[in-house]
Amino acid sequence: MYMLPRSLTTVTLVGNRLVVGDYIYYLFKATNITCVDISGHHLNYNPLPHYAPQAVVQSTSLFGCFKSFTGNTTWTINVNEDFVKMFYSQMASSDWADIYDKEDFNFTFKCRCDRMHASGLVCLSADVEQIKWGNSHIYTKIYPMIICANKNLRSIDISGNILYMWEGPVLGLQHLKRLDLSNNYCTYIHDVFFIGFTDLEYLNISKNSLTENFNPASNKYNVDKLFQNSKNLRNLDMSEVKINVLARSVFQNLIKLERLWLDQNYLNVWSAELKTFSLQLLSIAGNKFTFLPENLTTYLNAQVTKHNVTLNMSYMSLECSCEQLPFWKWLSTTKVHIRADKVYQCMLNGKPQRVKYLADFIKFVNTLEHVECKDQKWITWPISGSSALVAVMLTLFISTIVYRNRWKLRYVYYSRKRRYVHAGFDRLFSNDAMFSYAKGKGKLYQELRRSFARAHP
Repeated sequence: MYMLPRSLTTVTLVGNRLVVGDYIYYLFKATNITCVDISGHHLNYNPLPHYAPQAVVQSTSLFGCFKSFTGNTTWTINVNEDFVKMFYSQMASSDWADIYDKEDFNFTFKCRCDRMHASGLVCLSADVEQIKWGNSHIYTKIYPMIICANKNLRSIDISGNILYMWEGPVLGLQHLKRLDLSNNYCTYIHDVFFIGFTDLEYLNISKNSLTENFNPASNKYNVDKLFQNSKNLRNLDMSEVKINVLARSVFQNLIKLERLWLDQNYLNVWSAELKTFSLQLLSIAGNKFTFLPENLTTYLNAQVTKHNVTLNMSYMSLECSCEQLPFWKWLSTTKVHIRADKVYQCMLNGKPQRVKYLADFIKFVNTLEHVECKDQKWITWPISGSSALVAVMLTLFISTIVYRNRWKLRYVYYSRKRRYVHAGFDRLFSNDAMFSYAKGKGKLYQELRRSFARAHP
């Protein structure tokens, strides 16, 4: 390290296969180097095994012990041999959560790198600003780690590895601005992993499998705490992280968020609440949304009055029904810049409606509003009244017919229900004749009876 020329500022070792050696304890002596790129190693193992923690023995008074390394009026931690020993041998992740719950985690680390301390710390060059170590197939967890870095370190890219669990915390990178952890096959992020990145402005965790972190039914659900110390975050990329639900409070601490990418997930309902007043881009392309709720569209309208806002909703299968009419009307009137690549049609009553071009879109919204979803409540009363009138007329008509034929009906009734069996023969009546008459026709009955008696003495 002593032989490097002072004019050397960029070191690129892409595609090589470096192995761990004593030289790593002297990295802090490589002055003037601002950019280091050691990507593409294809290691398939953990290159820094000695940074993994030892067997954990939790301390019952760890919070008080932790505060003993700080000053009385400041949260500056003096990293010495005793603190390194406690950090790697006594502290568990639950201890960090306990410390963080008690106070805001906004520590400043005061490190001194030399050969004695370098074995327990990651000591970086005093002038380094950017580190790239991506696509190297590094296979390990991200264990608790102390990094002694200068205030100039702004960007770290360790994407494209196999960092399958991010346990942390990683302390000493409070001045870091940009962190890329994408495409690492990570399946779980611990509550306290991000607590040391207090100044972070850009975070890329895309292309990981974070279902358990975001699923409320999982016992590993922790999104309420995940970004609790990320109040300076401005850009968050959560594309392709295999999530199907967003809790309402997931972004509650991201009060400076400007750009949010949620592309290519399985989201079908927007339930998150955005607290930032600086949002410029919301990208939800490739999700399963069929429409966006009113609380989100109202929020976007409020933001666009202050600055330009872009909503990317490409590659989505939208539904065009009367229930979603407010959403479609919002799309046709909002000042938010809408990107809708490959959204050529929507479904109306099971039939596709073309919305590829602006003219198609305007025509469809007009049809939806004035034809399909037109208020037709006024038709209800005439239809109900007509139905009632028809029912009354049918009742009167049937009643009249029954009344006029009442004696015939009575005769049919008696002929069917009052049959008489005599001497083995089935006879209709017990007598030879039967008269059916109304009370007012008694005289007619008497005349018929006498006439019948004279004819059949």
